[in-house]
Amino acid sequence: MKKLLVLTAAALLISGNALAQLDPDPDGVGIYFDPCACGNCVTLPEGQHYAWLVITHPSAPAGVLGWECRIETDGPLFVLQYEPEGLWINADTPPSFVIGLAEPLMNPYMFPTVVVMEITFQLLDVSTPAMFYLVPVFFPSMPGMLAYADGADPENLIEMRQSTGGPGEPVAVINGDCPVANEDATWGGVKNLYR
Repeated sequence: MKKLLVLTAAALLISGNALAQLDPDPDGVGIYFDPCACGNCVTLPEGQHYAWLVITHPSAPAGVLGWECRIETDGPLFVLQYEPEGLWINADTPPSFVIGLAEPLMNPYMFPTVVVMEITFQLLDVSTPAMFYLVPVFFPSMPGMLAYADGADPENLIEMRQSTGGPGEPVAVINGDCPVANEDATWGGVKNLYR
């Protein structure tokens, strides 16, 4: 019995520090309040805060050589700075980004995530929710889509998918209802919940 209690306590301590990524699908993209892509819904006080634009589970093993999307906000927040990672050039004007990189971005320490940008913002009020959205740029490389360039072949563009469903849904929320992942529900999937 003593061994069981010790093992249970050890398992709880170890699992208490573990964080799970929100988006398990390949080539996901989102704005998160941690660089490991574990939290896209938080309660924050007024003041300066950070968020990260992260590609999760990239299918390109050589990393990300460029990416494009537009970041839109709603609610009482003001973006102070967008800081893309790596040696970059933006062929558009913030908050639209068509980023080209001198070298592919990879993240061997926090795989399977690639942080592509840090966002510094000021939360002005806590009485109403603030939201981030990701939408395609005005002239996207892949019509109507968010995309990134394969680190091994910049001609190979890969669609980035939002776990929350699309441009009309927030990818990150502050002081409000959390975004819900977009999962195709099938009767078989529902039955599997009860097996």
